[in-house]
Amino acid sequence: MSRQVCIFIAAVLIVAPAVSAGDGIMVKITSAPCPWADTHLEEVLGIDLSTITTVPVIWLDSSDSLLSPVDPQTTFSDLAAYGRRFGGRYLVEVMIDRIDLEKRKKSVIPLLLFRYRVYGVMTGTLRIIDVEKERLVDMQALTYEIEAACQVQVFDDDEDDPALLLPPDDKMRLFRRLDERAAAGICVEIRKLTRGAFLGG
Repeated sequence: MSRQVCIFIAAVLIVAPAVSAGDGIMVKITSAPCPWADTHLEEVLGIDLSTITTVPVIWLDSSDSLLSPVDPQTTFSDLAAYGRRFGGRYLVEVMIDRIDLEKRKKSVIPLLLFRYRVYGVMTGTLRIIDVEKERLVDMQALTYEIEAACQVQVFDDDEDDPALLLPPDDKMRLFRRLDERAAAGICVEIRKLTRGAFLGG
């Protein structure tokens, strides 16, 4: 190998930014149970985040009590110290507090026809902390929903009518689509809010 080539390679290694665990994104998901179907949000979000190839994505144990969002004793310094144990730059918490079905009245013909639409709904909070700078990058409410097929009820305005219930297979498909929509939205926010991990900021 010529001396010129060796010098060029050395220069590239010096100038090019190194991607290390210290640039990584640490993700923790906690989720309330869904009474109607299994949730696969973590699995689907993992697939979406796998498209980030410039920095490592580090998955944290959801049962770790140190990151409890309701613990008033937890400080940013505590969270930063926790994050440093894993060598990441950003700590991303996805806290889902509700996954459920909702029935909403869409239109009414008085005394004759009541029409309802069934929705799969997911709500929660996204919190992103810059471990290196020990500061909150953002904290925002999450709301995602998917429409199911329109259900029609005649004569009786009763949202608990069995005729309005979705078949089990339809529920599974509805919540799978809800997981996919939520994961896609959360992935977009993570990419946007952790831009420093990609730009060296």
